Amino acid sequence: MPLLQDGGDDHESSSSSASSSTAGGAKKRKRLPAPTWLGGPFPVHPHDDPSAHGGRKRRVAHVNGNFATWIFAPVAPSAAWRRRAAHCAARLRSLAEQLGGGLGGGDAGGEAAAEVHLTEEHGGGAALGWHVSLAPMLSLRRQFIGPFIAELGSVVASSSALEGLSPLFFDDEVWVLASKDCDRFFAGPLLAAASAALLRPAAEGLLGAACELGLLREAPSVASMRLHCSLAWTVADLRPALTSGGAERFESDWGMAWRLPSGAASAGAGAGLADAAVSDVGDLQAAVGSLCVRVGDRTTPLPLPRARRLGGPGGGGGGGGGR
Repeated sequence: MPLLQDGGDDHESSSSSASSSTAGGAKKRKRLPAPTWLGGPFPVHPHDDPSAHGGRKRRVAHVNGNFATWIFAPVAPSAAWRRRAAHCAARLRSLAEQLGGGLGGGDAGGEAAAEVHLTEEHGGGAALGWHVSLAPMLSLRRQFIGPFIAELGSVVASSSALEGLSPLFFDDEVWVLASKDCDRFFAGPLLAAASAALLRPAAEGLLGAACELGLLREAPSVASMRLHCSLAWTVADLRPALTSGGAERFESDWGMAWRLPSGAASAGAGAGLADAAVSDVGDLQAAVGSLCVRVGDRTTPLPLPRARRLGGPGGGGGGGGGR
């Protein structure tokens, strides 16, 4: 956007002509338009292209000076976790194939919507790596970054429930989860009840800290949290296939969730591979030495109480602190 509009220059030019006969013969200097390469006073951000991100669309418009912020427990990759990720991707693929020509995904188009992606297991760039989210994505202004991280660190350090958190244990069932908008569907295991019970009080404290700084108007209920690790995703609208397949549906402040019935992968190509892939997984676990907060592209570990005794991987999962 040019700094000066063409109309303004024309007006200035006519004023200059009119003033040429004024006393003293002085003429007003005509202002030239700003060069196009200079741009306007507001930065122009690149167009968000869903086709470059597997059909994903930005949920929150970018605002200059705001930093996307996540709070999570990192999950370190292992052979067992990779087998479970392949199983989750196969379950999503089976559901998408049942949609036939009615694939969802909005503007992404049929072929893009049909794609099933593995969640990136390591943090870096825009990826968080495998993790368990403890709060919705927040938008943080620069002046609040330091105080917010300090407050979160205090919450974690003072939470006695976290002393016995590591390792985290996960259930064998595969769940499909989505936000209320249902613009993307994820598959992964839920935390086992015992591990979730230890993590929920800390999540409540973290959400309370976000509310105190005005980052959330109201904290969603931690009782309805389905703490999970997303291992695969798609933008195909899976709701028709989930309904026809008899998946049990749940709705909460956090979004939608479906528990897949056992053997649901028996339909569709690749289902046999999925069943075989998960047969030797066993109990999934994740050693955790810290929770993490990521602001923009920087991840800060929040050490758990007595984390040195737990022997977990520190804050290494999901990106190193001070990167």
